Amino acid sequence: MYLLASVFDHSCTPNCTVVFQGRSIIVMATEEIPEGDIPDVAFISYINTIDDTATRQLQQRAIWYFQCLCSLCANLRLVVQFIE
Repeated sequence: MYLLASVFDHSCTPNCTVVFQGRSIIVMATEEIPEGDIPDVAFISYINTIDDTATRQLQQRAIWYFQCLCSLCANLRLVVQFIE
């Protein structure tokens, strides 16, 4: 089990990434992380962030049983642009 890594919540705009080295897991910052409690300021992605919003949300509900409310998913303008 990777208990320390389990404290990271999901975001479609993560500021950390997960790297496996053998049986070890390393969470690496991909940008500056503000001060604060890890669950409030550091995020990883559970899915492919390159996918469009509809695909990401479908995967999240099907695999992880939640609806993402990150800034990328909440941006309705991006959804409308994709549909057009």
